[in-house]
Amino acid sequence: MDLDTDRGLVLLREKGGTTRWQPISLDLATRLAEHARIRGAVLPTDTLLRYRNGRPLTGRRYDHLWHRIGHHLAWVAAHGVTVHWLRHTTLTWVERHFGYGIARAYAGHTDTTGPATTTYIRANLQDVAKALAAMTGQPHPLAMADHGSTGTSTSTKHPAEPLMRRGEQRADRGSAHPGRRHLIHGMSTPIG
Repeated sequence: MDLDTDRGLVLLREKGGTTRWQPISLDLATRLAEHARIRGAVLPTDTLLRYRNGRPLTGRRYDHLWHRIGHHLAWVAAHGVTVHWLRHTTLTWVERHFGYGIARAYAGHTDTTGPATTTYIRANLQDVAKALAAMTGQPHPLAMADHGSTGTSTSTKHPAEPLMRRGEQRADRGSAHPGRRHLIHGMSTPIG
């Protein structure tokens, strides 16, 4: 499973074949592992998010879920709340409290288009974990450890594993839409 419950990380599979580790709360990591186990994900290659019958969720499921939620909660429909809306709101909060570089890393943006300064604005997994911990009010193991200062790029490297698996691309190359994430075998929602 592309989940590290001890370090609070999930491996995101993005467009263009890129992958990267994203900090998530330890509570979420525990719940995701429980969900996967209950719904029949046993192999490391099994899809994490699944229907009750054990089939992997599809991207269309998320569209349908937000439509259903909007029927039950009028404010969701009134404000147009979707996964994209939640992502935008989260990234705005991170940018306002932690700065542009950390918001870019949180979002998985690795492109260098735009102002020249975007080439030099970098943050690492620990910076993203610190923002997550502040936002959730929950401690995160990577936020508590001193692993260097802001200025190093985030990567697909798991803190305890080699950087790349054969055939994978670096997270900073090959993505036409680096901000759009595909979670665990084709799921399209941010976690964290």
